[in-house]
Amino acid sequence: MKRTIVTLLAASTLLVSMNSCEQFFNQVVEIDPPAYEPKLVFHQFVQTGDDTIKLLLTRNYGILETVETEEKWQVAGAQVEWWQDGQKITTLSPLSPDSSFVYLGALPNPVEVGKKYEIKVSHPDFPTVTAMQSAPPPINALLSSKVTQGPPTNQPEEVVYQIEVSFQDPAESENHYELSLGAIFTYLSFTGFDPQGNPTFDTLESVSEDLYIRRTFDPLLLEGWGNTRLISDRSFNGQPYVFKLETSYYLFANEFQPRYFIRIRNCTKEYYQWSRSYYQQYNTSGNPFVEPVSVFNNLENGLGIFGMYSSSRFML
Repeated sequence: MKRTIVTLLAASTLLVSMNSCEQFFNQVVEIDPPAYEPKLVFHQFVQTGDDTIKLLLTRNYGILETVETEEKWQVAGAQVEWWQDGQKITTLSPLSPDSSFVYLGALPNPVEVGKKYEIKVSHPDFPTVTAMQSAPPPINALLSSKVTQGPPTNQPEEVVYQIEVSFQDPAESENHYELSLGAIFTYLSFTGFDPQGNPTFDTLESVSEDLYIRRTFDPLLLEGWGNTRLISDRSFNGQPYVFKLETSYYLFANEFQPRYFIRIRNCTKEYYQWSRSYYQQYNTSGNPFVEPVSVFNNLENGLGIFGMYSSSRFML
């Protein structure tokens, strides 16, 4: 009798607990999201030497709004102006009737270091958007470079490479760098047989940028968007900087050792902040256990980014 009572009590407790859990997980929470202001949205990246400007213009919507088609995001009928040192130098035009949200314009002169550039975008249905940038100088040469084979792995075809480069940081201003690794891959492609029955091959090449970096050796380096590394010169202003990394490649019988190159972008602080925040937002999106990250925005009255940089590529 005592055993039966205990069993009944345990079953009753379990049912109550399950019912409580069901009510908890089925609970409806009413939310009242804040009102949003319709704004224009674009991401514009420009480097020194560019002589054309291409801008894709879209808009935002409220979190609870349903956007039925992709075309609803696109914004046509805007006026997009490009200014240099306080003077309007060109007005962008729609690319085509089918791509009227894409605006294209030719510049009278390529983008230069030190000039102040401004984008102004106006539309009758949205607040006018403005943003200003000035391109920093490029890194023109490496002080040193070295590629060595790293320790072996448990994969027979995997080859580890350690790469080290150094460059001189300009002392007259605060600089922000985006560093990345690329390579030219060469391999043999089978084409058939010659008249004597011997196999024939073509030598082909492919170029890959922003390769995966296994690790870096400077704790001050931050990860940026697209397999890049970011660093400001606060800790080495006016001094040489050494960038050391480790990568790997699976080298098969029909392939040659890759020829690596380093890309150094001296970018504006706004570009640097956008790259870092975009990487953080992408890697935390959908995770309920971390604090949400907002992507950096420098468009006045708009949403997005206008960033500039000078880019240099060095074969190793």
